[in-house]
This record gives sequence, C-alpha cells and structure tokens, in this order.
Amino acid sequence: MLGWKIKKLSDVTTKIGSGSTPRGGKGAYKEEGISLIRSLNIHDKKFLKKDLAFIDDSQAEKLKNVIVEENDVLLNITGASVCRCSIVPDFVLPARVNQHVAILRSEPEFLDSKYLELCLTSEDYKRRLLHIATSGGATREALTKEQLENFEIPLPPLAEQRRIAAILDKADAIRRKQQQAIDLCDQFLKALFIDMFGDPVTNPKGWEVKNLEELCEKIVDCPHSTPKHLDEISKFASIRTSEIKNGYIDWSKMKYVSEEEYEKRNKRLVPVAGDIVYAREGSFGEAVILPDAPKICLGQRVMLFRADLEKCNNVFLWSMVRSNYVYRQALRKNCGSTVGHVNVGDIKKFKLLLPPLDLQNKFAEIVKKTEAKKAKMQKSLKRLNDSFNALSQKAFKGEL
Repeated sequence: MLGWKIKKLSDVTTKIGSGSTPRGGKGAYKEEGISLIRSLNIHDKKFLKKDLAFIDDSQAEKLKNVIVEENDVLLNITGASVCRCSIVPDFVLPARVNQHVAILRSEPEFLDSKYLELCLTSEDYKRRLLHIATSGGATREALTKEQLENFEIPLPPLAEQRRIAAILDKADAIRRKQQQAIDLCDQFLKALFIDMFGDPVTNPKGWEVKNLEELCEKIVDCPHSTPKHLDEISKFASIRTSEIKNGYIDWSKMKYVSEEEYEKRNKRLVPVAGDIVYAREGSFGEAVILPDAPKICLGQRVMLFRADLEKCNNVFLWSMVRSNYVYRQALRKNCGSTVGHVNVGDIKKFKLLLPPLDLQNKFAEIVKKTEAKKAKMQKSLKRLNDSFNALSQKAFKGEL
C-alpha cells in the first residue's frame, strides 16, 4: 500500500456511538421536529428521506450524546441492514440516531468522511464488517462499539484520500444514473397501470371486483417442511421469500435441491413458466413470475398462483398482486407479532379488479417490452458494478 498506515477507527475518529428509541416507541414520534435517524433510512451511499421519524425537544435532549453533525458517517449496526453506510445529508439536520445506527465522526486532520464512507461500502471492507457482525454467535447480526473502534482501515495521506474519493465518486455517479434509468422503467409501469385501469382503491372505471381464487386455475401453498438444500447448484431451484425482491428473482441467493427433493415438494403441483410465486410470510406481499428455466419448487413461506388465462392475464395478475391496493389488504390480515404472515385462506379472498381481458393483454405486451429494455439496462448495470468493485479494490490497495 505504498507505505500507507493501517489505523483503527478509534485512532482517526472523534466519536463512535449509537442512541436509543424514545420512551413510548413509535407512539412518541411527531409530525415534525428533530429528525430521528433509523436503520431503514440508511442504504449504502444513499439516505432515504421516506419514513424519517421526528421527535420533540424533550426527547432530543435525552439523546444529546448522539447529536448528528455535518459530514458524519452513519452505519447500521444491527439486523438485516447491518453494515449499510452513508454520509448524513444536510436536509436531515438537526438529527439524532436510535440504537440501530452508529455515528462515525472523522478526525478531519487525519480522515476524510467521503473516503471513510467509500471504504466501508467497498466490497472488501463491507465483507470484513459483515464477518465481524455475524461471527459472535448471536441470533441477530450486530456490531458493537468495541468492534467498530478496533476495525482497521488503510490510511493514505489526506490529499490521497480525497483524490481516491473523487475518482470513486465519479465512477459511482455513472452507476447511479443507470440505476435511475431502471427505476424510471418501474415508475412508468406503475403510472401505466393507473392510466389504463384507474386507482384500484376508488375503481373509477367501474371494473368488476373478484376474489383472487376466482381468477386462478390453481392456488397452492408451499410444503410445511424445510427443503433439503444442496451445497452446490443443480437443475432444481428452491425459491423462498429471500429470493423475491422488487417483483423479480434474486438469483444470487438461490438455493438448490436434488431431483428427488424437487419431485417430493411438487407432489401437489409442478410449477411452470408463467406461474406466480407470492411471499406470504416475513417480507410478505412481493411476487415474481417464474421463468422457463431452471425447474423450480416452492421453498418456505411462499405460495403459487396459476392464472386462469380465460379470465386473467398472468402479467396483469402479477401487477395487481404487487399493487399497494392488495398489499394493504395483506397488512390488514397480517397475523404475525414478530414475523408478519398472511393466512392462505385470507390470501385467496384478496379483492382484485377484473378489467376486460383484451385490455389486460395490451397492458401485458407493454410490460414485456419495457421489461426487455430493463433487462438490457440491468446487464449494463452489472458490468458497471463489476468495474466499480474492481476499481474500488485497487483504490484501497494503493494501486489506483
């Protein structure tokens, strides 16, 4: 590393600490006031203003030891989003953090905040943080203050830190623009749905309303057993809620089973291309359309819907099932206290609009064309991500 020093975070920061939730929990939140930053607000190099909580002056006074300042780096330290990291944006100040978020305040003479953010979100150093968070034997991922203080990062001279940060930030901006283009496709399809069918809540076009089970040829729940997953990839995939993300299959997390296990789990119905798999527990409400390959069986916490094509286009059904209108129905039927889930019987009774089939088919054709364009953009984004990760790896090895 060209003689770079390796430093603990405690050597180059003036503060490492997290807060707490105000007494009364969510009931203590206000419509306005001082921002209370929670883990759901923080994504890597991105801060989500949506769902930002607010507290009053008296609550903020109890959290005076975790006042957020300009250029602070915020790090999620517990739960599923552990190790996500971003610099605090100006618009959120004044602010405090709750117990799931740590403040990392750089010593400006030694450490640039942007360099720190990019280092902690780089593939290599994030992997190191995740290893620490999951290696303590706890049931939930977590990072302690002591672990953060002892975490080591490479420390080039300040001018070199800023040079590296500037180069990586420019490269990251290209990735962000590509992701924005993909997001615009999703926004277009949501707007198209409303334009063609109207708001399902008010149903201004007066379409028929049917139960989900009336629009499906088949509805089956997953077997109530844990699949016997293989340690390697096979021809038979086992789809779970963890693979269902934003309407699509996340193949990076897919587990696989043997042919024997595949046949065992598909005794009631063999999934085919075009079927819809719905997450009914945990991150319930999401759904995907199955592709032609590979062969798939239902893992855990999911259901399968097979559209009755004489009544309902499967792409239209997928869009309806993923709509806020249906999601709110699922929320009302949520039976979980710690892990949310919806009963099969309640899901079958979900209310859906039923416009004319020819209109559904027109919508589906536009969706397919848009998805084809989006697939090309996602391939391009993957290449950009791979290039960025390679560039980032070089940067923190002193090879940039």
